[in-house]
Amino acid sequence: MVQKKIKVLNIGLSVFDLMVKESLSDCKNLDYFVAIPSLTFGKANYYNGINVIKLDICNPGKEIEEYSEKFDFIIFSGVLEHLFCSDHIVLENLHKLLRQDGLLFLAVPNACSFKNRLSLLMGRNIHWNKDDIIGGTEFGGYGHIRQYTKYELIDLVSPIFQIVKFFSINDYKIMKINFSHFNRLIPASWAIDIGILAKKVGTK
Repeated sequence: MVQKKIKVLNIGLSVFDLMVKESLSDCKNLDYFVAIPSLTFGKANYYNGINVIKLDICNPGKEIEEYSEKFDFIIFSGVLEHLFCSDHIVLENLHKLLRQDGLLFLAVPNACSFKNRLSLLMGRNIHWNKDDIIGGTEFGGYGHIRQYTKYELIDLVSPIFQIVKFFSINDYKIMKINFSHFNRLIPASWAIDIGILAKKVGTK
């Protein structure tokens, strides 16, 4: 009996796509795809050797019909904070792309991170400056338009998906010193990034 392949879609902007592809390359039961979030967003040369599909997650048009209910797992990490479009529209489009019982991993920068709290105490602005937002990032596209809190992320996802798990994602490193012990002590809501694993159940 031929085992059905699991279809994974990574909607991304950076070399994270390459890292995921490399880690999944030996998995014979996976079909791995990458979608650039906007047709004018990102540089195609970063995606050489990857199965790239054309899908603007903000305004997919008829293309979303081609990929509707096609994927078992979607990775959407470090993307939402870059997009000039409604978060609710993005979540609805992600919902359409997933098969029944499919899973979404969504990660965003945390507005309430320890790093941001410390910056504010020192009188520093936690937001990207306008020139950097408009001017773009090294992978093309815009800088961080905004950040999110844990409860804001939950409120955004829960009306459309069933939340399976909340993640705190830390990478505090200063002068090559790993603060892994410190990371375990701080509350999850203070992490640098926050993420949610969510499941598509029923129709929206």
